[in-house]
Amino acid sequence: MPRPMATSSHHHPLPELLQSLDIPQEFKKYDNATPQEQADFQSWTQKAPSRLNDLKLALQGRYEDIDIEVLGKVVAKVSPFAYDVASLCGDDGHAAYEEERNVLGNETPWITPSSKASSPKVVYHLASSRRYPALTRVTRDSCCPLIHRAKGALVKHSFHHPKSEDHLSKEESQSITQDFFESEGQIWKNTIGLGAIVYWCIDNIEPGTYMDVWHLIVPPVMTFLDDYQPRYKLWGLLVAQRMLRDVSPNLLKTTGIHGLLKSILAHQDSPLSPTILRLSISQSLRLTLLTTTEAIRATLDALPELIQALDIGCTRFLQSLLPQLLHPLTLPSNQGPIPGRPSLDLLQLQLQNSALRVLIPLMRVCAPRIHGWRLTILDALVRCWVTMFLQAKGDSDDEDEGDVREALKPTGYLENVDVERIEDNQRCLAALLQTAAYGLVQLCPSLAIAEYPQLLKLDPKSLGGLLPKLASQGL
Repeated sequence: MPRPMATSSHHHPLPELLQSLDIPQEFKKYDNATPQEQADFQSWTQKAPSRLNDLKLALQGRYEDIDIEVLGKVVAKVSPFAYDVASLCGDDGHAAYEEERNVLGNETPWITPSSKASSPKVVYHLASSRRYPALTRVTRDSCCPLIHRAKGALVKHSFHHPKSEDHLSKEESQSITQDFFESEGQIWKNTIGLGAIVYWCIDNIEPGTYMDVWHLIVPPVMTFLDDYQPRYKLWGLLVAQRMLRDVSPNLLKTTGIHGLLKSILAHQDSPLSPTILRLSISQSLRLTLLTTTEAIRATLDALPELIQALDIGCTRFLQSLLPQLLHPLTLPSNQGPIPGRPSLDLLQLQLQNSALRVLIPLMRVCAPRIHGWRLTILDALVRCWVTMFLQAKGDSDDEDEGDVREALKPTGYLENVDVERIEDNQRCLAALLQTAAYGLVQLCPSLAIAEYPQLLKLDPKSLGGLLPKLASQGL
């Protein structure tokens, strides 16, 4: 363990203060520590806040003229105290279970409430004009081994743009990847807190400058995501989650992050698996929506089997899944889900059908939680139904209302359906909307007594077909 340090910054030069914040390697064995080692850990963590405060005092008034190399070291030493896994996992709006919080807390055991509160103050006065130089310095100095050793893994996942000439042969890629996993490729793990260092870099990138630094940032993220140890996959997911707030879709297309997010879904059998699965599913969906529109439907089509397998476990993903599933259903009638396409479009209909095929089983397996979402889901179903009804009526000016209603009536929507025909997709959409609406009423019977009758009074012609059995009962 590092030697105890005095609390006065006036008696210790800056290099010694920085060295005092080196996180001991023994923290990597925290889960299996002996009682004596636990006591040593506790002693070290209790001293960290005063050391951070000493560093802040030593830097006071020097942020503008301090050497950029030293400033990079300051960031590298301080950021592991600023970002704890448990808090970052809550940034996606999901509340973790107590068991999950306990597991996540052990991932950054050197952080205490005091050290977490003290760490941002150290770099708070870092001017924006110096953040970019500090960021590039941190990535080159602290992440250099990670970047260089990442190449084998990155080649495997097509990190380079498809038109790049920097591809390696399959044999070369396998050789480098084997070296990455079996020899010096893991040396970067000696830097405890490296995930937080990378996160600081992402957290301090101006949205418009991603293209300038992506070659420094993406390799560490990819390496974390592709690592065989769950704790590093988790850090990769957290960093990717932060990137998705600001990153350009065009930049995402040049990386293999999407493929890694999907691969993470397999072979999860560690205590961190619940968190990893939740983050990878939600981020994969978000990333899909930010990139190719055709891939949205393919992703949605793959989800029903996953929902059946996870069953009630899907409740953890509701907050991420439902907005993505309802979005294609709730757009205005004059705007399709794909910019530049007409409102009634084959791809739009296919996307809506795919979304409903996920929504229906999701409501069933997450029945205990659906009541809180009932009005949001009903709103989406009603909007989609009315839009479809008006479109069908507009396309059938020579038909009377009864003919339009009959055209919308579903008759064996899984039989004799040509997925490339707009008419067949409309028929599927009508049936799926009815199925979803009836399923929602079964889970939330109050809808049949309160909300749906009120809607029916407002527009009985168009809404009568959504739940015809209830409408025929005069509700």
